[in-house]
Amino acid sequence: MSAGRDQPPNDEEGIDAAASFDRLAESIERIPPLAPGEARGLVGRLAKDPTAVKRLFDSQLATVLKLARSRAGQGLELSDLFQDGSEGLTLAIHDYARSPLGDFEARAEVLIARYMDAALADEATARADEQQLMDDAEAYERTELSLASDLKRRPSLDEIASKLKWPVARAENIRDLVEEARRQHDQDLMQYLDPLDLVSGDGDVVNPN
Repeated sequence: MSAGRDQPPNDEEGIDAAASFDRLAESIERIPPLAPGEARGLVGRLAKDPTAVKRLFDSQLATVLKLARSRAGQGLELSDLFQDGSEGLTLAIHDYARSPLGDFEARAEVLIARYMDAALADEATARADEQQLMDDAEAYERTELSLASDLKRRPSLDEIASKLKWPVARAENIRDLVEEARRQHDQDLMQYLDPLDLVSGDGDVVNPN
């Protein structure tokens, strides 16, 4: 499971990903379910027969697919949910091999759902943390500008932290993020400037920094 996933794909990538997932779903729907008692028989062969592991795994992919689809739109792509659910399914197989009691399919569904829900919770936390950083950066910049206007000079870090009622260490971290964002913005802007724009009227080169 992981948090802070990559940005969602663009429209063209999203169409390709959706088509690939649809093909995967079609292949999964052709896999026959376990026969009564089959899971328990497969468990005894897990250590020496890779096909037994594959059979158990493949037989539950329809459940992974169902649970992923039921969580669509909650913060993760279907493919990510499917991957997280597959990790839960792998754990379910190992767990059942150690203790082959009860209904394997029911136990597998619980672990698959648990892994997906944990991944969604991690993603929600990561997004909330990212939003908090953005809010803090905006608050820092507003406070810096406000103090600069009042003091007629650049405020110190301690003054900004005091105004925001933040620990100095927090203000320092946010300051570093803001300054890095400003540097990155300046570098991005330079890519679109004509070099001639950086030459003053008397022929001197204007320092872009």
